[in-house]
Amino acid sequence: MCGPTGFGVLYGRGERLEETPPYQGGGEMILSVDYHKSTWKDAPHKFEAGTPDISGAIGLHAAMDYLDRIGRDRIAQHDQELGAYAFEKLAALKGIRLFGPTIGGRAGLVSLLLDGVHAHDVVTLCQVMKEWEKGVLHQKWLPNPNKHASI
Repeated sequence: MCGPTGFGVLYGRGERLEETPPYQGGGEMILSVDYHKSTWKDAPHKFEAGTPDISGAIGLHAAMDYLDRIGRDRIAQHDQELGAYAFEKLAALKGIRLFGPTIGGRAGLVSLLLDGVHAHDVVTLCQVMKEWEKGVLHQKWLPNPNKHASI
């Protein structure tokens, strides 16, 4: 959701969260501790071990405000249009196998396989093409054009 990395939201049914034990301990999630036993606070507090990520919460709130200003319906519609466009263009190519729904409900991404090409090779090629477009390849992999060999 455009928010900071490493920050999220836990969403679940209250009864399921109450019966689920915490996976970490410490901080404000402990109700009481003695030598033999610890007692946790009720959910959601029992899942909040350690120091709260205050800057992450503020960043997530800003990201949610940003998405609300654009409009969630507009974002969803644009996402659907991108997915349909990508699927249509890729489906017209030979040697590509597409996965997922062909119409309606498609996200703005397309899962695919290229015949005879390993998925890692496809990703590497896409990264190289992206770097080439930005001119990064010239700087990284090609000889320095300003350097002349002495004869």
